[in-house]
Amino acid sequence: MSEGNAIVWIASYSPGRLRLKLPPESDIAPSLEQLLQVPAITEVAYRKLTGSLLVQYDETLSSLQELLLLLNRYFPSLKIDEIPLSSFERELPKNQFSSVMYHYSELTNQAVHQATSGLADLTSLMPLAFFTWAAIDLVVRPTLPRWFELYREGSYLWHFYQNASYGERGR
Repeated sequence: MSEGNAIVWIASYSPGRLRLKLPPESDIAPSLEQLLQVPAITEVAYRKLTGSLLVQYDETLSSLQELLLLLNRYFPSLKIDEIPLSSFERELPKNQFSSVMYHYSELTNQAVHQATSGLADLTSLMPLAFFTWAAIDLVVRPTLPRWFELYREGSYLWHFYQNASYGERGR
């Protein structure tokens, strides 16, 4: 990264994935090669237009707190406004069945995200599946109103996922 101090903030976080936002007026440009030298970091992507720095890391080698310490050690001019970890903790159901269901849903979501090279995940494919099912149902049985219920469920999922992802951005 170039010299100078810049305050960046955590825009979103999920295990193994950290998105940092650099202020638009910042002239600090990350060196992706240098970032890849940080232990545990596996992939990085920087979008200058949005000031978004995506860091993917091996969570088995480093927790979020450890990664932030490593980034601070390797790039002392980069000051990361930390968000308390408690704000990232999800409220999961208290029973075993729901915990297993959420665990495998998250694994599936990560697999889809990786298989599509970040172009899609379950938050986009599930609403698309409902929209497609509604369109097929409308063509096959236009007199039955079930297609509208399917479309409405797809719309609900789409808006829910969009609102949840905007909530992750924090600022």
